[in-house]
Amino acid sequence: MASSFPFALVSPERVVFEGDVRAVTLRSGGGDITFMAGHAPFIGLVETCAMRIELEDGSVSMAAVDGGFVRAAMNKVSVVTSSAELATEIEAETVLHMRSEAERALSEGDEELGNRLMRSAKVRMELAEISD
Repeated sequence: MASSFPFALVSPERVVFEGDVRAVTLRSGGGDITFMAGHAPFIGLVETCAMRIELEDGSVSMAAVDGGFVRAAMNKVSVVTSSAELATEIEAETVLHMRSEAERALSEGDEELGNRLMRSAKVRMELAEISD
């Protein structure tokens, strides 16, 4: 059995990551799921989360993902999301602005938008190790 498989993380703007990996871990359906070579076919929702991507050389890349869908089939895994960034791409100024927008939306009574933006900001703050 192969120890790696093709993986793609795609947003409407770009292909965020594409390559062969050993494992991908993300949050789906209220719990974490890890995909490895030979994973059974699967289609599911992806929650806003920090995605762990284990590369072929054993190193790990992290990505902030704002929900979406995951599909595992024919020894390939794809994640389609509205927005994603690799941890190395996250900028503190952008995340702090996102958090301010979340606080503003919450103060104006838009709980859905405020909560969504706050979850996204928190994931990015954790990955980029940005303090409050």
